[in-house]
Amino acid sequence: MPTSSVSGSGRGRRIGATALVAATSAAALLTFDSSAVAEAASPAKTRTGFYEVSDSVKQGSRITFRGKLTTAGGSPLGGYKVDLMRTYNGSKWFRVASPRTYSNGKVSVTNVKIKATAKYRWVFRGTSGHAKSWSRTQKVVAKVPINLRIVRAAAAKKGSPYRYGASGPNAFDCSGLTQYAHKQVGIKLPRTSRDQYKKVRKISKSYRKPGDLLFFHRGGNVYHAAIYAGNNTMWTAPQSGESVKKAKIYSSSYYVGRAW
Repeated sequence: MPTSSVSGSGRGRRIGATALVAATSAAALLTFDSSAVAEAASPAKTRTGFYEVSDSVKQGSRITFRGKLTTAGGSPLGGYKVDLMRTYNGSKWFRVASPRTYSNGKVSVTNVKIKATAKYRWVFRGTSGHAKSWSRTQKVVAKVPINLRIVRAAAAKKGSPYRYGASGPNAFDCSGLTQYAHKQVGIKLPRTSRDQYKKVRKISKSYRKPGDLLFFHRGGNVYHAAIYAGNNTMWTAPQSGESVKKAKIYSSSYYVGRAW
């Protein structure tokens, strides 16, 4: 997939984190994001920052992270290794890559797959002549496509009992489940499977996608609705005595509809 490095509101915006130096007689105390580090000498202050990054992308996309390493006065620092770090929960950071800066101080990491919403930052670990620094965190939101959110809404009701005429949140019949899952993403559907079929856009079976509606029929008369889950499976509230489950598509006599 093509990479992206466009920030909707901050294109070209540089986010820098400057090391603060507190002079003492024997050493300098360097403070970065509330963490103190003691140095034997007083190395030159540095700045590490994002200067262009996407802040919201489609889940599964691959993007490019770019940053810049400079002295506190803005002079570029080339040939130095910096780490691109990532955290999902804020408690533990993991290294994504460790590229070296170009002569102009800029650095980039390409083809980073965004699997989930996470925070990133650049970290320069310092040298004898240049102080450690790191950028402020940059949050990248992984947007889940609406069709997959429909599937997730149905999957979240796994095990809920079948009850004729029920449309959730604790029990469902077939069209009650399809209606409920769509409602969770802001899409309104009629109550019955036949009325749902009449309303939605019709899709060829060869173009079906997860989140599409499956309408099973006999002689053209729709009698059951389910949500396509991919790989010839569906989320369904089958019949009395059973519960919401993921099952194989049991018949080829079905239409495909799309409401998203």
